[in-house]
Amino acid sequence: MPEHVATVREIEEFLWEFFDLWRGNYISGKNDQNKDALNELGIKAKHREEETRNLGVINYVKGPVPDDSGYEGDVWVFGKEVEEQMVYIKLKIYTTKSGVKGCKGMSFHPPKWELKFPYAK
Repeated sequence: MPEHVATVREIEEFLWEFFDLWRGNYISGKNDQNKDALNELGIKAKHREEETRNLGVINYVKGPVPDDSGYEGDVWVFGKEVEEQMVYIKLKIYTTKSGVKGCKGMSFHPPKWELKFPYAK
């Protein structure tokens, strides 16, 4: 069964809410692809933040889909060309146990597979 493709309105609503909550943070981990990607692309974190804030419906790849990192909730995947390199961008809005909404950038690095854009022109 094919994955659900969000409507334009759903994508716009997700992005509006995400950008309202977001403070430019991306998570880091043991294998920090996000930090390595900054070096590979030759950009700073501020440029990554600007590229993320400029996402739109045409950059949508998939979502909402279950978070595969072991946490509850859904993630949304986007992609765009940055410094002539395609970048995979995964974003998440979550609610804490105390009911506070937050969000985070989870991925910003070259994709491991070809990205398909359902709304690309």
